[in-house]
Amino acid sequence: MVTASSGRGRLAFVVILLVLGVAAFAGWRYFQGQTPNPDVQVSQGDAQSGRSKAAALAGAAAEARRLGRPQTVSETFTDAELTSLANDQASARNLPVDQVVLHATSQGTIDGRAQAYAAGQSLPVTFRLLPEVQGNALRMNVQDLRMGSVPLPAPVTSQVLDQVRQIVEVNRSFDGLQQLRVTTTEGQVTVTGVATPS
Repeated sequence: MVTASSGRGRLAFVVILLVLGVAAFAGWRYFQGQTPNPDVQVSQGDAQSGRSKAAALAGAAAEARRLGRPQTVSETFTDAELTSLANDQASARNLPVDQVVLHATSQGTIDGRAQAYAAGQSLPVTFRLLPEVQGNALRMNVQDLRMGSVPLPAPVTSQVLDQVRQIVEVNRSFDGLQQLRVTTTEGQVTVTGVATPS
């Protein structure tokens, strides 16, 4: 025997399922609509060009000393060059991170993704960096860090955050540069400074 209250209960249950289904679909559509970091293809030419530009910045102080006068240096790095340099850094430091991709945005940030290995797991990592000049030092501040879809223990999160910071550590490349400036536009980062012959 079906009572009026059991009919209302079934109707309420069906309505709740319908609302949950719509919410799940809306959430799925929202995340599908998120623009991922663009794919960045790195050629041998990009890798060499990125290394040459980084070397020019690093060698500016020596050039200023050799010439005996201040030298203004400015280098613009593409996403492909930044990506190549970050992967070189991860490899040189033996970091458990690979497949690093960096994309400079018109909002002044650098969006990145990588594959990190922590606690015996392979984790897809996305992050957002904000380049900031403090004094004559360039810092890449990690504004946002996300790993996979499962919450991870704090030590694992801390380990991956440290790995990301090491990948993008650039301060040593700019020793001897004064009046350091960094400009981030869509797909490019320009670093400008003055090397003095001190």
